[in-house]
Amino acid sequence: MSEKAQLFWQRVLSKVDSQQELARMTGIKRGTISTQISGKRFPKLEEALTIAHTLKTPLEEFVGIEPIKKTPSIASMADVSSRLEALKKQTEHSLKLLLNSPLTQLTKEMHELVHTLERMLQNYTIGLDVIEETAETDTGKYSISAFDSPPEEHKIWDIPKAIHQVPSLYIPSGSQQNYFVFHSNDESMADSGIEKDSYCLIRKNDKAEHGQVVVIRITNVFILKQFLRNKEGQPLLAYCDGSKRAISYTSRMNIIGTLVRVLKPSVKT
Repeated sequence: MSEKAQLFWQRVLSKVDSQQELARMTGIKRGTISTQISGKRFPKLEEALTIAHTLKTPLEEFVGIEPIKKTPSIASMADVSSRLEALKKQTEHSLKLLLNSPLTQLTKEMHELVHTLERMLQNYTIGLDVIEETAETDTGKYSISAFDSPPEEHKIWDIPKAIHQVPSLYIPSGSQQNYFVFHSNDESMADSGIEKDSYCLIRKNDKAEHGQVVVIRITNVFILKQFLRNKEGQPLLAYCDGSKRAISYTSRMNIIGTLVRVLKPSVKT
């Protein structure tokens, strides 16, 4: 353990000029850092995450484990919607050109192309409309919308930014594969104690109970919300920010974990 801890601190200190600078940047006491380095001990998980966040380096790099495989990043659903809208217009234009062609008879191949374009147009149009309805739960009434049209401030995170492996030294032996750390990047869960830039310890799980905070995967998009059921037993994903807003839960959404605790590293911004 001491050798691995020594390597951890060597990697960290290679990115700063001194222990004093590291303490200033992270808000961790210099005495704490000095004691851990001299004693060849790892910092607490919250402190390790704070260091990694401040130095803009994956925690996996400092502890010497392979990071989770990267996936394409998506900036925001507003960007996705604008791209789909542009594709929709382009497709409509292509259809008009084909259907208004002076040719008296389209070939079989052209017919197939028209049908393909029509199907594409239909598929890309689905999901762009906002679902406006309400749902009654035991915690009150929520305004429901589709995830495809989230509020402008709702940012989307991909694997490298949002999810981190938990080093085995912080988890009971043999169980590290059952946990991961999720970086919450907005204030949509503030009322549940998850503030912006909080790190959350998540237990891998594909099921959730009413009221639990969950990480949901939608293709390569990950969001953190509260899992609720309305009075009819249908699931929804609620914001915990006092707005009484929720996202409609659909078949393309998958629960990948439930909240164990908020780590709350003292990140300086």
